[in-house]
Amino acid sequence: MRKTLQRFFILSLVAFIIMALAGCNSEITNTYSLEDVAVDDTFEITLDAHGGTAYRWDYNITPKSGVEYVTREFVPIDNDPEIMGGGTFVYTFKATKAGSYKIKFKLQILGKTEPPIEINIYKITVVK
Repeated sequence: MRKTLQRFFILSLVAFIIMALAGCNSEITNTYSLEDVAVDDTFEITLDAHGGTAYRWDYNITPKSGVEYVTREFVPIDNDPEIMGGGTFVYTFKATKAGSYKIKFKLQILGKTEPPIEINIYKITVVK
């Protein structure tokens, strides 16, 4: 009986590890639209902070001429800085030129070659 339980435990552990490793390479892609943002207006994008992990948000803007990064602010859960890592990042951008733009955020371990685990694409339409 004891050997049967040990085998079951070992097989369960191996199955769990295989499923976890298989899930590491999957990514989630979300697409959002921000329409009718006026030139010279600012807008915010809020993302989970993923505190306590090595994962960080990185972004790029295409084309770069019509939307500019302004600030990034960390907002702790319940405004309690004692809760380690819990909260969100609020990114503020400014629309500077009419046109269509994309901001692509990737959640990944920066400096590593592993693919991101989440991608958020924001399609911004800036109007005069």
